[in-house]
Amino acid sequence: MYNREDDLREKLNSALIRIFSLPNKDYVATLTDVQIMELKNALSEINNVITLRLSLKFSDWLSENFELLGEIGAKIRKSILDTKPNTNGFDIDISSPINVIAEVKGNIPLNGERKFGSNQQDRIVKDLKSLKYGKKKAPLRAGALRFLALFDSESVRMATSTLIKNLKPGLRNSVDLIEKIDIKKIEKDKIHVVFITL
Repeated sequence: MYNREDDLREKLNSALIRIFSLPNKDYVATLTDVQIMELKNALSEINNVITLRLSLKFSDWLSENFELLGEIGAKIRKSILDTKPNTNGFDIDISSPINVIAEVKGNIPLNGERKFGSNQQDRIVKDLKSLKYGKKKAPLRAGALRFLALFDSESVRMATSTLIKNLKPGLRNSVDLIEKIDIKKIEKDKIHVVFITL
């Protein structure tokens, strides 16, 4: 018979054992409520680290695909490193030497599924809308190329494809899934979804 507490304890123990190469035992039983809350708070920092790493890899992708010289690529990386997590605006906002705004998401489908969970979908759709219409504190810049950069995996690609197919037509028609970029064919009125490998 299913027991929610046992199921959750098993999942968390398995994750801790696998990630940290710990001996097989019940770690959750020894955690206090305060320690579990501290782990929860650490999760937001993990999300920030993933976003930072993907942002830096996306800056490398920009440098490679737009043939930006080393100094320019370094300037883009520095602008990413100089921005605090959860700052208002876009994850990447560069006006020169290329005009780019981008949102970066490290979501992976839950439990190995082929689609994103509802909260994940809501956040990605929110970012797509921001890239289409702008944000209250970060309006769209004229002529900016717009990107949504996602972690590259087969499950993320499949989940993204499903999500885009289910968007309302007005937003769906503004999204372009990129497999291989052709700089000459990039459209300024489209949101280009790219997959970034860590």
